[in-house]
Amino acid sequence: MFGDPVTNPKGWEKQPLAKICEKITDGVHKTPKYVIGGVPFVSTVHLNKDGINWDSTKFITEVEHAALIKRCQPEVGDVLYTKVGSVGLAVPVIDPRPFSIFVQLALLKLPSKKVDFLYVATHLNLPQFRAAVVSRLTGATMKYIGIGDIGRLQIMVPPLREQQRFARIYDQAKCLRFKSEEKSREENALFNSLVQRAFRGELP
Repeated sequence: MFGDPVTNPKGWEKQPLAKICEKITDGVHKTPKYVIGGVPFVSTVHLNKDGINWDSTKFITEVEHAALIKRCQPEVGDVLYTKVGSVGLAVPVIDPRPFSIFVQLALLKLPSKKVDFLYVATHLNLPQFRAAVVSRLTGATMKYIGIGDIGRLQIMVPPLREQQRFARIYDQAKCLRFKSEEKSREENALFNSLVQRAFRGELP
């Protein structure tokens, strides 16, 4: 729909994230006190291409969470962006549960009347774009990108209606993938059950 994000062959308008976003910030710079149960605390290790791995997060108290979100409050419609290590992974926030983030993550707050957050996250994740970002980073052992540099990243900004059309396709594709994975799990469970029954001599 939009062409290569680096060469921009279709000539879409390009704007820096600082101009597009309502706010770009990062998580708390000090390791919080973890508790058993509470509000999830998310860092780079809890993100992957499929989103946030909620099963592996640590937790902080409601009181500490309330203090942290005064400066940085992740909400549905935002995008998380990894700043350290595996730089440049963008994860759209689609789960309404409250959580806080560590300094390794940037939080992009996007105006819904101007851009679609699913479009922005996908744009940032495209291999060509991410490779171009990483190629400019410094750091021999640990790659890093600062908030200012994130704000200077330029992305294509096609008309909002086109972004929203892409977002609908994104949702449909994700739903099909979920159904396919669910069917695969059912087939694997059935196969394993048959193998075990055959091993025990329970099949005719």
